[in-house]
Amino acid sequence: MRHLGKLAATGLAASLLTTACGGVADVLAGLSPSQVISLAGAKVTTQSYRMAVHGTVAIDAGQVQGMPPGALEQMSGILKSFTVDGKADVQSAQRLRMAMSLSLPQAGAKQFVAVLYDGKYYLSLDGGKTFSDGGGFNLQGITASPTDVKSLLTGTVDPRNLGTTVHDGQNVEHIRATLGPNYFNDVLDKFSGSGAAASGAGQLRDLIKQIISVRSGTVDVYVRTLDGRIESTRSQVVIALDMGKLMSVLLHQFGGQIPSGSALPQVSGSMLMTVSGTDRFSDYGASISVAKPTVDPNAPGFPSLFGGGA
Repeated sequence: MRHLGKLAATGLAASLLTTACGGVADVLAGLSPSQVISLAGAKVTTQSYRMAVHGTVAIDAGQVQGMPPGALEQMSGILKSFTVDGKADVQSAQRLRMAMSLSLPQAGAKQFVAVLYDGKYYLSLDGGKTFSDGGGFNLQGITASPTDVKSLLTGTVDPRNLGTTVHDGQNVEHIRATLGPNYFNDVLDKFSGSGAAASGAGQLRDLIKQIISVRSGTVDVYVRTLDGRIESTRSQVVIALDMGKLMSVLLHQFGGQIPSGSALPQVSGSMLMTVSGTDRFSDYGASISVAKPTVDPNAPGFPSLFGGGA
């Protein structure tokens, strides 16, 4: 035990001497890219911090053939140039408060507040004065919570170390990885709810799994060498919606009967959805306390596109 104590003291002294001489600790030294991502993913859900989010969703329907132009434009137009910007105070993986700006081409700019409290979302369209039940609120694949970020990292394959760089004065290790074709299905498997809501979510998930696949996806993770925490992430995912399969599913729903004037059998090709997101993390360990909102039945509702309570 005496030798063990001397060894520990010697190591501590050496560490202090290195710091005093200007050396910088690197907790990532010797770790593989996969180990760096695992470490960063574990840390992102275990401490308070502040997070800035920027995300976009865009639709490309240029490959779709056989659908009337008006119907195609109606399907694709709602998500064109959809952007989200937000800043969040994160108390834990289950509690955060985020002020966000949402821009939709058909609805204009919307300001809202989203509060995640013990796994449940509450939404406000009046600056946080009143809140509605957020239901199955989501941002169509944009990473906007600690759990989202961890899920994104967990879905990576073939990570590569692109070296050390500096972000906002922080030494960071740059890891780039790809997302496998089952990433979107993995996200859909996390749909939850109760009663009829759970049944409906499950049916939607099973339907989407038949027609959606990930064409490509990359994730850039910048991990602080000082403590192994994430400084920022950048991701881009291209998701393909197989319109031929979608039409087949719709035909099945109609019992094989084609509605009058429909051109469903001639539809082919894929509609592509590109989801891009950037998250920046700061103030790790900050004193943050998120209060549970009270649901107001008269609170303004949220667009159903995002799974809100209205």
